[in-house]
Amino acid sequence: MSKQTNMFGSFATAASDRAKEQAMIQSAVMNDRKVDPDSTADKMTLSVTKEDKAKLKIFAAKKGLTVSGLLRIWIAENCKE
Repeated sequence: MSKQTNMFGSFATAASDRAKEQAMIQSAVMNDRKVDPDSTADKMTLSVTKEDKAKLKIFAAKKGLTVSGLLRIWIAENCKE
């Protein structure tokens, strides 16, 4: 006899995975509020598509960063004089 999967079981697994992912993103966003006391932060406005904004936030969160933190790292690595 073949084993049948319960559609509610797979839904519960997907919901659990999504909740874990959301918790990771929220943790990453909330924990990157530290600013180097030796540097001053200046706000900057960028125009990006909603899709690009979502991609950036997810990419940064998976690395445990905010978009600002990700940008600071990119600048440090790519804008050397």
